[in-house]
Amino acid sequence: MNNSSVICARRGFTLLEVLVAIAMLAIVMGAVFKVSAMAAESAERDRAGVMGLWVAQNRLAELRMFSEWPSVGEYQGESGQGGVKLYWKETVNSTSNEKFRRVEVEVYSTPQKDYRAARLVGYVYRKEEDEKSR
Repeated sequence: MNNSSVICARRGFTLLEVLVAIAMLAIVMGAVFKVSAMAAESAERDRAGVMGLWVAQNRLAELRMFSEWPSVGEYQGESGQGGVKLYWKETVNSTSNEKFRRVEVEVYSTPQKDYRAARLVGYVYRKEEDEKSR
């Protein structure tokens, strides 16, 4: 064999191989970005749910501790919790026992109430001193 018949070893990748590798990389990166966006959205929804539950618990605690006997009806307001502004709707209903009121607190992440972050139902008891003052 003479030196002229020796074939040089192939170096590098062909253009087609590079294009296929870039296409595969683009598909993988697209999937990674989609999963990352879904995880971020889920974390935000979870955070709003936790903050919403705290707002609802605070509303019930305020009714039990500081407020007068709640009247039957619907009430609305807004509250900040953990740097998040949330909007609550409180529905007070009578029960078969006149010493209790059923209170349902719904907390929303927007004023339009298109996404309910939390819902909590509790009962408020009328204390003896409240009855005497009536």
